[in-house]
Amino acid sequence: MTLEQLEERLKTLERRLSSAKRQNAYLMALVVVMTVIVALGGGVRSVQASLSSDVIRAQRFELVDASGRVRGALKVEGDTPGLWLWTKEGDGRAELSVINDDPMLRLFDKKGRRRGAFSMVGMNVAMGFWDERGVYRAEIGVVGGAPWLKFIDDKGRLIWRFP
Repeated sequence: MTLEQLEERLKTLERRLSSAKRQNAYLMALVVVMTVIVALGGGVRSVQASLSSDVIRAQRFELVDASGRVRGALKVEGDTPGLWLWTKEGDGRAELSVINDDPMLRLFDKKGRRRGAFSMVGMNVAMGFWDERGVYRAEIGVVGGAPWLKFIDDKGRLIWRFP
């Protein structure tokens, strides 16, 4: 085998390895997404973790970084299944959960204050926004099939709303 053939073979192996790594990353992402869908859609009700040929059941799955720090959890708190995500310092930044059968996404700033939320209650859907002090300031949504918007001052008083 010549040096050129060896180099060509190495390049081919590198391309295949790169392709395999991408496929592995896609498969891992798919596993996480499917786990979230199963947990939020059907609930995770097992009292203890168990493994069978077609089902993995547990009350909590933890996502850890390379240093072993917990960065996220797929868990059930009380009757609320959800996905919680934390910074490397352990500060909560996002929560996707189902509360009383209604989905909710909440986002938190670096100080742990809620800054945004997207929720659905029955057939109504809304987004809420809080300022840097944690004061509720704006809301937009569709309620009863009609659009809805309101703005609130820093003292909690209504400034403007539609309709």
